Amino acid sequence: MNTQQSLPIHIAKRFFDLLKFNMTRTKSSMCVAIIKIIESNAQQLAEMETFLLSEIRKNDVLFHMQEGYVGILLTQSGERETLAFLHRLFKNLNEEIVAHVTEIRNEQAQFPHIIEAAVQYLQYATKRSHIEVNTAYNEPEKETVKVSIIENNEIFRNVLQAEVNNLQLAHFTLQTKSFDDGQAFLQSDFYHSSHMHVVIVNDVLPRKNGMAVLHQLRNMPNEKKFIIYMMTNRLSEQDMITAYKAGVDYYLIKPFNLRLFEAQIQRAFERLWT
Repeated sequence: MNTQQSLPIHIAKRFFDLLKFNMTRTKSSMCVAIIKIIESNAQQLAEMETFLLSEIRKNDVLFHMQEGYVGILLTQSGERETLAFLHRLFKNLNEEIVAHVTEIRNEQAQFPHIIEAAVQYLQYATKRSHIEVNTAYNEPEKETVKVSIIENNEIFRNVLQAEVNNLQLAHFTLQTKSFDDGQAFLQSDFYHSSHMHVVIVNDVLPRKNGMAVLHQLRNMPNEKKFIIYMMTNRLSEQDMITAYKAGVDYYLIKPFNLRLFEAQIQRAFERLWT
C-alpha cells in the first residue's frame, strides 16, 4: 500500500513545474487528473483521498483542492494510461464521480490554467463516471537541431543544404548553415549552443580540413551533442577506420546517392527522438 500523503495544491504545482522543465529533454509526458464527487461531504472526500493514496504509484502526487475536488499528478503517464487508471478506479467506487484529464507533452502548459479549466468544466458536470479530456497540451514541442554543412564546392554545398531543408521531420525544427571551409565553421559561434548539432563535413578543405574540425568538436566538453558525417573521395579502409576511431558517426563516400543520404539522415533523426 502507498504510504504517501495528500499534498497542498501549491506543493503539487512545484512538482508539476519541475517535471515540465525536464519534459523536452526526457521526451516524456504526464497527466493531471481532477476528480469531483458530485454530492460530497468532508467524510466522503477523506475516504476518497485514502482510497486514492492506496491506488496511485509511488511517483504520483495526490493533492487536495477546494471542497469537493481532489487532484492527481500522474508522472510518466499519457492520456491512455490515465484513462485506464480512472476507469478502474470508478468501478471500485460507489460515489457519483466525474473527472477531467489533461495530458501534458509540452512546456506551454501552466498548472493554474489546467486547474481552472478542470474546475470550470466539473462544476457543471453531472453525468456519473464521465471523464472529460483536455487536449490543449498533448502535442510535443518540436526540438531545435542545428545542421552545419562544410563543403568548399559551392554547387554541391547548396544541393546538400536544399536536401536537408526539404526533410519532413515530425519532431524537429532545423537551423541550417553552410560553410566553405572548416576554419570558417570553427570561427563562427554557430556550434557553441547546447542544441543537438549535425555536422556534414568534407574531409578535404582549403584551410581547416574535416579531420581538424572533427578533432576540435570531439574535444569539447559537450561533444556528444554532435552527430558527424564525414564526406570523402577516398576508398581506403584504413582512412575509414581512422575516421571512425577519431569520432565520426557516418562515413559518406563520394559520389553518393542523395536519396540514400536523405534516408540515412532521416533515420538518424528518428533515433534522436526515441
